[in-house]
Amino acid sequence: QTQPQQTTGQATGAGQVAAQTRQTTVATEEQLLDAIGAATDPGASQVDRAEWAADGKTARTTLSEIVRMRNTTGQPSLDVTDIVQTGDHATATITVAFPGNWGSWTFPNSGFQYLDGKWKLQKSAVCSLAQASLTKCY
Repeated sequence: QTQPQQTTGQATGAGQVAAQTRQTTVATEEQLLDAIGAATDPGASQVDRAEWAADGKTARTTLSEIVRMRNTTGQPSLDVTDIVQTGDHATATITVAFPGNWGSWTFPNSGFQYLDGKWKLQKSAVCSLAQASLTKCY
């Protein structure tokens, strides 16, 4: 369930008033999990995965390494809790649990940003997933 949150700002310049309106969807567990899943989808191309990262192309290599590692360990279960949203930014706690004896990790304050009509992973979220996958972050 999404509910738009609307903010309007006004600026005055050269006798003109310009209004800017922007809508941000309330961050839900489902939306953030969908963003994580899409950014680390082994069936998606590097370009498609990068579309789910706020840093786009910069995150490609790290996201590919996460996928490569998960192909070795198996797909983890993911959980997103403690969502705190401020405008078009949100933080959440991501819990990653790998199958077998690979263990689980919890990453508080993982960042997300609402861009281009969807929630995307910020660098802190990508790096959390990279750390859980035992790979370097960009």
